[in-house]
Amino acid sequence: MKKNDPPHIIGVCLSKLQEEYRLHCIDAINRYAVAKGYRLFIFHSKTDFYLPLTPTDTGEMSIFQLINYDMLAAMIVFPDTLMRESLLQNIEASCRAHSVPVLSVDKKREGCINFRFDYSNTFEKLCRHVVEEHGKKRVFLMAGMKDNVFSDERVDAFRKVISENGLSPEECRIGYGDFWEKPTLETMEQWFLEEKLPFPEAIICANDSMALTVSLFLQNHGCRVPEDCIITGFDGIMQANYHVPHLTTCTQDYDTMGRL
Repeated sequence: MKKNDPPHIIGVCLSKLQEEYRLHCIDAINRYAVAKGYRLFIFHSKTDFYLPLTPTDTGEMSIFQLINYDMLAAMIVFPDTLMRESLLQNIEASCRAHSVPVLSVDKKREGCINFRFDYSNTFEKLCRHVVEEHGKKRVFLMAGMKDNVFSDERVDAFRKVISENGLSPEECRIGYGDFWEKPTLETMEQWFLEEKLPFPEAIICANDSMALTVSLFLQNHGCRVPEDCIITGFDGIMQANYHVPHLTTCTQDYDTMGRL
């Protein structure tokens, strides 16, 4: 590209740009794009279009009809933020019709260049750290949603580690917190108030939001964290840095993702 040529344009389609994970991804992509002479043209909505559409949602979705594919060098989509398959298919079909390559972040899409963080192996390493480095034998898992790929792979990693270390599945319980506060609290109440289980030596959580809820629940019920029970999260959200005690977690390598 010559010095005075206009910048190449990369389209980006997603929802809820203000959320922490998405901002980190966009920031990393933008820094490397600008360094290469590109600019981002972002199309986003306030909703993921998962639920039945309202008139407001239909209006929101029309933003993706304004994309000028002729001006794009590439398109980046975040499919886990846009939950309406027909919308994603329309964007991808329009890109193919205009010979625009599509890059999919964090979810595999046929015909796209796919980028995904290695959640499974990283979560397995986290489980091994708790079981093998700290020597914990009675370890619970607070998983996300049932039949959800992000949750299921973390459940599989947990089961692999407890099996390889000869731990009892009966002692290493798995509960589901659906990745957010209310279901997590309900699972904690079931375990420790209804079933009156003794507190385990560690609770590994499939994300940080659930880990923060677990930690507060235990502390409110006289359990010292981490002296009596280790709590780990996953994702590295900002709140983890301000929780008392600080949360053990794993953070995504946004910089490498943006560069690649």
